[in-house]
Formats: sequence, structure tokens, C-alpha cells
Amino acid sequence: MDRETRPRDGPGARLAGWLGRWGADLLLGLGAVLKSFGVALALGGAGAVVGYIVLVGLSLGFGPLSGSVPQAFAYILAGGCAALLVTYGPAVKGNWPEASFISGAVRKVARKLRS
Repeated sequence: MDRETRPRDGPGARLAGWLGRWGADLLLGLGAVLKSFGVALALGGAGAVVGYIVLVGLSLGFGPLSGSVPQAFAYILAGGCAALLVTYGPAVKGNWPEASFISGAVRKVARKLRS
């Protein structure tokens, strides 16, 4: 907005002044949030699809769930592990700062398994 069209008083002036001072910082921060949201949505969706494919494959190969608790636990464990690998694998492998908690847990488990 140029000075002739900008409201000089009232709520419009406050908003225009605020956007002039803080708008660029707000939009730059929002871009990073939207990027992280998009990556998380894509990786989570990919993990969900892989988990579903594993569960369908197990149902076709070994039969549908029949009320057996051990069978259900095995299906959930197999599908869940595959989904976790697809969802968090790229973040841990790429050492993304958003996945520092998961990366730390993976490193701790890997150290325990090596010793």
C-alpha cells in the first residue's frame, strides 16, 4: 500500500503498521512451517500406505485375522515396523533437525545392540 491509500487512523492503520513491521518475518516463518507440514504429511501418508499394503499382503498370504491375539499382534508389529521405517527412515538417514528425538532414540538403541 502506498501512503495515499493507507488508512491514517482506526483498525486498518494498526493492521497496516503491524504488517509493515512484522509481516515479512511472519511470512518467512510461515513458509518454513508450511514446508515442514508438507514433508510430514507426505512421509506420514507414505508410511500409512506401506503399513496398509503390508497388512493386506499378510491377510492375503496367511489368511485374514480370525480373532487370534498372537496373529493380530504379529500383523500389527509387521505393518507398524514397515510404516515406521518409511515414515522416519528418511528423516533419520538425512539427520533432519525435526527428527532429533527419533534420531537420538535410534542411536541409543543401535549402541545397545552393538555392545
